Amino acid sequence: MLFLLQIKNITIGEGRPKICVSIMGATKEPLIEQAKKANESPADIVEWRVDYFNEGTDSKKVIEVLKELQEVLTDKVLLFTFRTK
Repeated sequence: MLFLLQIKNITIGEGRPKICVSIMGATKEPLIEQAKKANESPADIVEWRVDYFNEGTDSKKVIEVLKELQEVLTDKVLLFTFRTK
């Protein structure tokens, strides 16, 4: 059985393999800069590794950054990852 997942303009499960790049930063500024570069790249998916963010346990700060990342990553899928030890 084949499953397809449509997110924005990307269909996962068909066509070429999708490219995912990670962005990691301790503060908002480097994250936004990395997101701008990723937005210009051929990547389909951008993964934000929140566990590298200094304020990753502050939900208000995380949501603030998420909103800015969404504005920058207009056509990219944003994957939110918080890895624990």
